[in-house]
Amino acid sequence: MTTVKHSKSTKPQQIFWTSEAKFRLFVGGIGSGKTRAGVVEAFRQPANSTGMIVAPTFPMLREATLETFLDLSRQAGILKDFKAGDMTAELYGGRKVIFMSGQNPERLRGPNIGWFMLDEAAMLPEIVWNIMIGRLRKMPGRGWAVTTPRGKNWLYKLFTNKQNYAIIKSSTRDNPFLPDGFVESLMQSYTSEWQAQEIDGEFLDVSNAMFRRSWFKMVHQAPEGLMWVS
Repeated sequence: MTTVKHSKSTKPQQIFWTSEAKFRLFVGGIGSGKTRAGVVEAFRQPANSTGMIVAPTFPMLREATLETFLDLSRQAGILKDFKAGDMTAELYGGRKVIFMSGQNPERLRGPNIGWFMLDEAAMLPEIVWNIMIGRLRKMPGRGWAVTTPRGKNWLYKLFTNKQNYAIIKSSTRDNPFLPDGFVESLMQSYTSEWQAQEIDGEFLDVSNAMFRRSWFKMVHQAPEGLMWVS
């Protein structure tokens, strides 16, 4: 397993696109460009290849993943056709992309493919990954996932200490196209742990922390008779 950190002069998306690992995980904060990075990688797959893009729910697939794919492919002039009825797209060069929801993992077992992408993979069960790698019966035989982390879940365990697996990390702060003050507004609302996960894209094992925020409630003033102990 390789964990890649980027310098200020190298964008994490560029590292993701040039990584030679067979299986890659782009993990980042919200708004860090995860879906965009995953979609651009789909455009880089070889001619005459077939791939599948999976999102946790159909609304997420339609409103986020597919919208990004269609917008970028049209801008790039590589979209040949899109059939909304069967949720498939054709790109120039004989490339075919199938779009599916992961809500019923067993429905993913049908086609033989050369590559796949999981969007917001932390919201998918591990069985989706297991099914998808069994679909890789064509070239180039690669799979990647993009996500904001949700604790040290199956993705963390899967991509840690394995050959041909790579993790590329990104922060919300890496995206220069976000609205002014976006990150600052998040930091004002989030706890330090939530900032580390949702902004910096860090895997956290919150369950093993000494204190949990859920144990406490906020009050407007100290109670009467409070004694301070140093």
